[in-house]
Amino acid sequence: MRVACAAILLSCAAVLSGCAAGGAFAPNAVAATGMPYAGLDENSYGPRSSAQFRACDADSGGGRFASLAAAAGRPAQGLMKIDATLQSLDLARAFTDPTGSEHPPVAVLSHANDGIVFWHSLRSVPLAEVTSAAKAYCTSRQRGLLYRGSASRCPAPQRGLSGAPVVQTHVISAFACTGRP
Repeated sequence: MRVACAAILLSCAAVLSGCAAGGAFAPNAVAATGMPYAGLDENSYGPRSSAQFRACDADSGGGRFASLAAAAGRPAQGLMKIDATLQSLDLARAFTDPTGSEHPPVAVLSHANDGIVFWHSLRSVPLAEVTSAAKAYCTSRQRGLLYRGSASRCPAPQRGLSGAPVVQTHVISAFACTGRP
């Protein structure tokens, strides 16, 4: 336990020193090309459900330790990636951390006046944050929000910092902007 606490404290110190040393934070806006969500649409993961969707691992919901570990594993500020559409719609503020090192953990698959569809990695971006962004999107169009459901997929495990396999849960969540606010 002491080793884990020491590692977390050292990681936090490194992150804080990087923030103090750098200038303004400006992640790189990236298009979908080459990202795990490239070419997906709202039906790509099968039928959506408004009930609980399937998580690929027990800790997909994240938690404080997962958030600290994710922050510690992130590279320098200039190497962070954010979805270009998410940034252009000014929805990034709805997320705790919409940036990632290999790919953004959340992206807008499609948007129109009557709705918006997100792809997100459940470990980094919970459904509550996606719902908040969808609400901001629909409110900006003077419309109400209706959750149309989510569908999930489990990609191949990746190696974490410790070398242990990490199983992500990728989710597509769809929302409708209704006629009344």
